[in-house]
Amino acid sequence: MKAPFFLLAAAALLSSCSAKIDTRVMSSGVQGPSAAGYIVVPPANLESPAYHQSKALIAKQLSAKGYQAANDGSLYLEVGIAARPASLSLRQSGKLLAEASTKRRAGKCQNQEYRLTVALTRISDGAEIYRGSAGEYHCKQPLEAVLPQLVGAALADLGNPKGDYVNSRWIKHRWFR
Repeated sequence: MKAPFFLLAAAALLSSCSAKIDTRVMSSGVQGPSAAGYIVVPPANLESPAYHQSKALIAKQLSAKGYQAANDGSLYLEVGIAARPASLSLRQSGKLLAEASTKRRAGKCQNQEYRLTVALTRISDGAEIYRGSAGEYHCKQPLEAVLPQLVGAALADLGNPKGDYVNSRWIKHRWFR
């Protein structure tokens, strides 16, 4: 009788070492755009380490897809990064932009929502070629640790936008952080 209980308790303890992370992705734009040069639109008063890290990660992913930074590029690249307490919802002109999360991690940790948005716009006529956004809730992870996943998810659909969807993955927790 004690053996099944012990096995059940051990399985519960081991499963608590990992957590499911949902990456909420939104993408829109044109199918199969031609690779081109791009100009980075500098943000107003945002020279954070996270912004510089995201710019480098985005440039690497865009380069792998044939896009290159250029002084005379035909596209504008805009990058937006946001971090907010997940318990807050966001509205603009009465329209819900981001719903408050009611999920709480174990313990007293308050979730944060991290979101990255990337947009490529054609300079000649203002047409949006691609817009990708990825967001995740995290309790203890800093934004800089999450950026590689957000950049990959936000740019995954470049050339083949898929709308709104969720990707899930499991991460291992480290004890004694």
